[in-house]
Amino acid sequence: KNILKVNENRWISYFSKQIVVLIYTVFFFAVAFLTSVLSVALMGKSFEMGFTSDVIPYLGLQILLSFAMTTITGLVSYVSNTGFGMVFSIVTGAGLLNLLFMLIDILVNNVIKPGADFATSRYLITGNAASVTMGMDASDMVRPIIVGCVFLVIGIFVTGIIHTKKDVH
Repeated sequence: KNILKVNENRWISYFSKQIVVLIYTVFFFAVAFLTSVLSVALMGKSFEMGFTSDVIPYLGLQILLSFAMTTITGLVSYVSNTGFGMVFSIVTGAGLLNLLFMLIDILVNNVIKPGADFATSRYLITGNAASVTMGMDASDMVRPIIVGCVFLVIGIFVTGIIHTKKDVH
């Protein structure tokens, strides 16, 4: 709290927090990957994968999407003291947001454009994180990269603006 009062540029403080979150995300995925490789080795099974063609793109996409998710989570935590933050937390925690997305899918596919193959999960972080697999084609990586970057930019700038304007309690 005192550091933010002294620091005239709160963006520096905010970006330092984001760097810590990024380091944690990279560390988490590195440990998860090493644990997976070790568990396969302990079971006596063998597997082959190209490190540069399979592992690096997979981990890179998952890190991008996870970091984007943490910035959105940070945005919600900044507004958690407001009515919007509390309602949003209850709605997402109860799974009601998934119900809303399912209703949007039904509305688009059956009412607005019957027979369309629209799915909101294609444009959300969680849906794209679930669709990322090892060895996926470069053309399949475009949508997760765009979604991750869009959510990351929105999350960083909106949360950063709130961070610089909000009083620290």
